[in-house]
Amino acid sequence: MSYKIAVATSDNLNVNQHFGGADSFKIYSAENLDFQLLEERKVTVAKSENQQGCQGGCQGGNGGGCSGGSMTETVGLVADCRAVVATKIGRNARQQLEAKAISVFDVELPIDEALSKIVGYYYKIDNRKFKLKTE
Repeated sequence: MSYKIAVATSDNLNVNQHFGGADSFKIYSAENLDFQLLEERKVTVAKSENQQGCQGGCQGGNGGGCSGGSMTETVGLVADCRAVVATKIGRNARQQLEAKAISVFDVELPIDEALSKIVGYYYKIDNRKFKLKTE
């Protein structure tokens, strides 16, 4: 089974951006235990002049999420993905992503390490053999 994972990164090596502060997302294709970079999707939502993405503090650290731009449009940008990986995903974005059945992972790791763990997790779930009790 093939699926996509969106990663918030500024250096193409590490998961190092907040979901609401990312200028783009790297989209990876995953199948079984392998993954590869497919494309980069630019965030086209204009942020207000006084808003600095999540760099400004994600609403004071209260978990409310980033306040600038249109979160709905950013969520739509990754709507075909099975998961989103970022250093922080605020409550508002998390709720919108989960409503679309997109898993969210808040991690701060090298991309290869994060994707290896996520792909391994999904591989176990997707290939799980259910045992039925027989009496």
